[in-house]
Amino acid sequence: LPAGVVYGLEVGFSALALVGFVLSLLFLPLISQAIACLLGWGLHLLLSRMNKSLASMIYLVGFLVIYFTLYSQAQSILQAMAVNGAAIAGSLKSFVWPLYAMGLGCCGQLGYLVAFLAIAAVVFAVVYRLLSATFLKTTTMSRSTRRKKALELDAIKSSSPVKAIIRKELKHFLASPVYLTNMSLGLLMMLVLPIAMLFFRGTLLEVLDLMEFRSMTGIFLSATLGFLVSTNCISTPSVSLEGKSLWILRAMPLSARQVLLGKLGF
Repeated sequence: LPAGVVYGLEVGFSALALVGFVLSLLFLPLISQAIACLLGWGLHLLLSRMNKSLASMIYLVGFLVIYFTLYSQAQSILQAMAVNGAAIAGSLKSFVWPLYAMGLGCCGQLGYLVAFLAIAAVVFAVVYRLLSATFLKTTTMSRSTRRKKALELDAIKSSSPVKAIIRKELKHFLASPVYLTNMSLGLLMMLVLPIAMLFFRGTLLEVLDLMEFRSMTGIFLSATLGFLVSTNCISTPSVSLEGKSLWILRAMPLSARQVLLGKLGF
């Protein structure tokens, strides 16, 4: 809508172009909603077969990587769009024809407008039909997690209270997307950092030279690792994360020292 207002002020609309713009404004969400529903549907099927917390963290990290990459190059992207408008329009025509048709429809070309409206309606109807037919099945589908068989009495293994709490902490950690994502990104970054330094060694050295830190490379790397370690606060919030279930631990025949040692051990 803001883009249309600016276009109208700078260029102006004919009566047909204004009708095309309003109709496009109403029909474009049908395509975006259909795409969003398909992505959500696919994500649901994927998550039903893997650890949701781990998938959530992978998704967040991937999103952040894409976001900061685009953000760091936003100025050059805008400049390229301004200089290469015709080439971008050609790419849209080749690869995203419905959006190209929408643009011409907003300029008053009736045939392209009708084509875009028809495509938007058909795409939405197909996705609506697909989800209507599969929604109940996918939401009530049995998960593919392996169900553990009942343990035989002679197969039960005893362990110390501290080890039992460590296992409990591991299950809690892997089962909570918020806990896993916010408290362990540093672990992931420490795994990624050596690989990134291997592939981008030249660029990193250039940055250090520009910052006049080349002679302090060792200190710079130590500070980076120190920062990543500081982002791993796995045991710090583990007591408060017990929340309303804290009474379960307190009701067990365990000392506070054993509970804290188990959480610290994890």
